[in-house]
Amino acid sequence: MLQFLGNLKKDESAAVAATVAMSLFGLIAAGGIAFDYARMATLDTELQNAADQAALAGVTQLDGTAGARARATTAAQTLVLNSTRLANDRGGAAVGIPTVEFFTDASAAATSDANAYRVRVSVNPRSVFYALTPITGLLQSGPMNSSALAGLQSSICNVPPLYMAFDPSSEDLSRLVAGTGVELLHEEGSSLFGYLDQGSGGSDLKAALAWDNQTGLCQRTTTVTPKPGVVASVEKGFNTRFSNGNCPNGGGTCSLAENRTEYKPDTCHATSTISSPCTAKIGNGIWAGQTGGRSRYQTYKDAIGSNYAIGTDRRRLTIALIPYGSFGSSNSVAPTKWMDVFITKPMYGNGNKLRIYVEIIGISSSAISGRRDVPYLLE
Repeated sequence: MLQFLGNLKKDESAAVAATVAMSLFGLIAAGGIAFDYARMATLDTELQNAADQAALAGVTQLDGTAGARARATTAAQTLVLNSTRLANDRGGAAVGIPTVEFFTDASAAATSDANAYRVRVSVNPRSVFYALTPITGLLQSGPMNSSALAGLQSSICNVPPLYMAFDPSSEDLSRLVAGTGVELLHEEGSSLFGYLDQGSGGSDLKAALAWDNQTGLCQRTTTVTPKPGVVASVEKGFNTRFSNGNCPNGGGTCSLAENRTEYKPDTCHATSTISSPCTAKIGNGIWAGQTGGRSRYQTYKDAIGSNYAIGTDRRRLTIALIPYGSFGSSNSVAPTKWMDVFITKPMYGNGNKLRIYVEIIGISSSAISGRRDVPYLLE
């Protein structure tokens, strides 16, 4: 017996058991913290996803028209229904969107539907009651919140890269209304037209002016970059819009003569020549051959027929109207507006004496001009 007790006293085979028993609480606490931290991080992701999706849904409604902010609020709060699977604070699964705020491009508070370009949303705070971490004395995550700010990038696509500008000291810009004829001269220092930068050379610009379906060629509605200087032979590409014979008719039954018909300029421009241009580039809407006060564009559509289709009409263009004087710079400028115009005759002249004669149809319609609105997250 004495020998057994002596051997037992010297035996160290189970000495680690006490250490393991003492460290058990620490090991469980570490595992609990890892498990519950993962739940907390996942809840944060769920709430941020909800905020992101609500902001993107809301900003798609900010088109500048009356009621835009009300529609955006409804979209942010109801269009996308988000649920959290981690919050267990008895608040239910749905993530609420109580706060929707609107801002201008400069991040100032929007004062109207017209200047609301950005939206910020915040979600209801939610909490996680920890499953294992209470062993260490921690009970819950505390209220967790998320917010998101979204903006809207608008572009006009499938349009030729053109702009026009007028000197307000010599031109009455209020006359840029439907039916008015406009003489556009490509000459620096005058009321003029010019090209928008496509990031490529003259041959690509010529092609862009001619393409029937300019897939991928889009211009931002808020900023454009003028391409100063004369680009050789672009009129050859531009004039295919007038003379290629593609009929803007769903049935394709109009004749080439109808599609290529030229229309007289406004009376104040009727005797204009390159060497002796009219003083005013914006006309009066009265032209030789006019009947019943109808515009050239209306007369043209009547000649094409009842199946006239805007989508295939290459003589209807969307052009950026930019502030006078900004065309001589390669920096981005903000268009005053985008306008739809009708080509009444082919481009003529050469060099910086190139001319286009168009008739104003009106401020561009997004459906006609191929406008694309792309929402994006700012933060």
